[in-house]
Amino acid sequence: MADEESASISADLGNSNEPLDADVMSTDRSSSTTKTTTVSTIPDAVTTTRSSNFLYIVEPLANITINSGKEARIKCHVKGNPPPKFRWFKNEAPFESERRGRITIRKEHDGSKIRIRNLDVPDTGYYRCEASNGFQKVETTGILKVLMGIWAIRTSPLMRMLCRQIGPLQQRRRRQFRQSPML
Repeated sequence: MADEESASISADLGNSNEPLDADVMSTDRSSSTTKTTTVSTIPDAVTTTRSSNFLYIVEPLANITINSGKEARIKCHVKGNPPPKFRWFKNEAPFESERRGRITIRKEHDGSKIRIRNLDVPDTGYYRCEASNGFQKVETTGILKVLMGIWAIRTSPLMRMLCRQIGPLQQRRRRQFRQSPML
């Protein structure tokens, strides 16, 4: 059969992240000519290439110095495709939210943030944000330094105990002073 054509398909597998294209070769046996047409086997809307997978730090974590009793917000500003998952560490140990809500970790559209309320000196440390999207991993580190403030001195358990003991003494002295005759 002179008009019969035979077709063979060869696919270039190459890199698994690249789209697959197929060469369809038609051979006309009567004239011994070969015609090659390239056909994409994956629709453009579904094609994923290496260039569309990205992950980068928009802004590194800032170093913060703040008085105790205040609130600190540490933001990890990362963008990526696919969207990244975040993990937080304090002094290289995994860091998680507290049940009572003093420490909260939230994911946002452009990253993740930690909020620590009622800061205390033991909250001082190296805070590291690690973001991963399955293709890449990035991390950034910042230092939180909590200073012993006046508020912390007034509300520390030791100071409250001393104030309870000294308070009545001061009140007695004031009464004695008011009751003593003026010279």
